[in-house]
Amino acid sequence: MSSPKGIPFACLFALTLVCASVFSQSISSSLVGAVTDQNNARLPGVEVQLIDEATRAVRAVVSNSEGLFRFVDLAPGVYTITLKARGFGAHTIKAIKLSSSETRDVGQIELSLGDTREEVSVTAQATPVQVASGEKSALVDSAQINNVALRGRDLFGFMRLVPGVVDTTNARDVTSPNAIGGITVNGNTSAKNFTVDGVTNLDTGSNNTIHYEPNLDAIQEIKILTSNYQAEFGRNSGGTITVITRSGGREFHGSGWWTHRHEQFNANGFFNNRSGLSRNLYRFNIGGYSIGGPAYIPKKFNQDKSKIFFFVSQEYTGQLAGGTTIQRTMPTELERQGNFSQSFDQSGRLILIKDPSNSNPCSTSNSSGCFPGNIIPANRFDPVGQKILNFFPKPNYSPSAGSADFRRVNFQDSSSGSHPRRNDVVRIDVNLNSRLSGYFRWINDKDDLDAIFQNIDFKYAIQKHPNPGHGYAASVSYTFSPTLVNEITFGKSFNTWDWFEANPAEVDRSLFGAAPKLFKTPISDPSEYNKMYNYLPAVSFGAIPVNTTTFSLGTADKRNSNPS
Repeated sequence: MSSPKGIPFACLFALTLVCASVFSQSISSSLVGAVTDQNNARLPGVEVQLIDEATRAVRAVVSNSEGLFRFVDLAPGVYTITLKARGFGAHTIKAIKLSSSETRDVGQIELSLGDTREEVSVTAQATPVQVASGEKSALVDSAQINNVALRGRDLFGFMRLVPGVVDTTNARDVTSPNAIGGITVNGNTSAKNFTVDGVTNLDTGSNNTIHYEPNLDAIQEIKILTSNYQAEFGRNSGGTITVITRSGGREFHGSGWWTHRHEQFNANGFFNNRSGLSRNLYRFNIGGYSIGGPAYIPKKFNQDKSKIFFFVSQEYTGQLAGGTTIQRTMPTELERQGNFSQSFDQSGRLILIKDPSNSNPCSTSNSSGCFPGNIIPANRFDPVGQKILNFFPKPNYSPSAGSADFRRVNFQDSSSGSHPRRNDVVRIDVNLNSRLSGYFRWINDKDDLDAIFQNIDFKYAIQKHPNPGHGYAASVSYTFSPTLVNEITFGKSFNTWDWFEANPAEVDRSLFGAAPKLFKTPISDPSEYNKMYNYLPAVSFGAIPVNTTTFSLGTADKRNSNPS
C-alpha cells in the first residue's frame, strides 16, 4: 500500500489508530446530487465546485460515470455549488443550507446546451424534504436564535418549539447545570444526551446535569434528534440535543447585548403583603459581546482572508435570584432566661416544663413535677445550652391574634445570595487548502454562588459554591480523494463541585462553648472527615412549639472538589 504524495505511510497509520480510539459523534455533513442533460441523460466528467459562503473556501469534484457527485465532511453552514461542462451553460445553486450530521440531496440538476459563459442561477429550497435519512429531528437555526427572545438566554428554552418535546422547568431565568433535567423527549424523561460540536457535554454519572452551556450568540444551530437517528448517536435512547458553535468568516461581524430584570418591575406577592414583607430581591443583569472574522495582518499574514478565522464571545451574568422567605419559631427573650410562663402552643395552652429531677408528673391536671411558675432556676442552666439558645436570632415578627401565623411563628427572614457567572467561548477555524481543514474550540463557564439558608433557618454563615464547567474540542480533516476522507475529532468536558464556608469563624465550634465532640482530638488527616471536626454541631428542637428552628451544616459543606 502506498500513501498519497508527501504524506508518509506511518503518519497515515497513526491517524487511523487515533480515529479508532476516539469516541465522539460526527457533526460533518454531506452534499450529493446528479447531473443530466436536457434529454435526462446522465453527464459524467462535469466539474462541480463548492464554495463556503462564509469563508469562501473552495472544494471541487467531478461527476462520475453515472453523473453523480458527492462532497463529504462538510461543516454546517451555507454553500454555493457551480457546475460547468464543455458545451453546456454553467449552473449555480446558491444558499444551500447544511445542518450538522446531514446528508443533503440537491437532486437532479439539468444543464442546458450553450456557452460556459452563459449561467443559470437559482436559490436552493429553503426547507427541503429529508430523503437521505429516516431520522425524526428538528432544527433551530441562527435566524430563530436571534429573533426569538428567551428570558434567561437559556438555549433549552427552544426545546418547547419542537413537537414531541416537553419542558417541565417553570422558570429559566438563567443558564444552569440542571437545564436539561426538565426536558422530556417523546415521553422519555431520562437517557438524554447533549453534545457541543459532537462532544458529549453531560455528567455521565447522573446523566441529568451538564457541564457548561454556550451563550446564545455563540451558537450557530441547535438540532434535536427525537427518534430513528443513526447508530453513532446511540449512546442515549431518550433523544439527542446537538449544539454547533459559531465560527468566523471573511467579514468581521459582532454583537452586543444587555438584559435587565429587577424586583421594582414586579408586584409584591399576596403572602408578603399580608406579612408586611417587601418584594423579594429579583435582579438579573445579563450582558455580553461576540466578534468574529478573519485572522490576518495586512500584507503580512493571511492576506486574502481565506485561511484562518476566529470567533470570540463572552457573557456576564449578575444575579440576585428571588430569595426564600423563612418562617420559624425562635427562643423568646424570656425563654432564654428560663422563663416559660408566657410560652403557649397553638391551642393557647401553656407549654409546661418538667423538672427532670422530680419524679412526679407534670401536666395540666397535676403540675407537681413541673418547675414552679414554669420558670427554670438560673442554677440549673447548662452553659452549652445557654450558648446554643443565644446563638439563634431573637424573634422579629409578632403576628396579630386570630391570624394564620399567630402562635405558629415569631421569626421571618428573606434574602437572596449573589450568583455571578461568566461564559467564555473561543473558536479558531483553519482552511489551509481544499484538502486540509480543522478547528479548535474552548468553552469555560465561571460559576460562583453565595448560598444562603443551607440547612440554616436564618441568614447566617454564607456558603460558597463554585461550580465551574469547561470543555474543548478539536477536529482535523484531510481529503485524499472524493471517496476517501480522514477526520479526527476529540474533546473533553468536565466541571468541579465545591462547597465551603465563606467565613469559617462563623461556624467555629467555640461558639457553643465546650460542646461534646465525636472525635476528642483531631485525627492526623482531617480531610478524612471533610475537615469539619471543628465546626458547630447540628442543633434541633422538639415538636412543641411548632416550626422550631434548626441549624445544620449538613452534607453541603464538605470542602470538597470533585471533577466529573
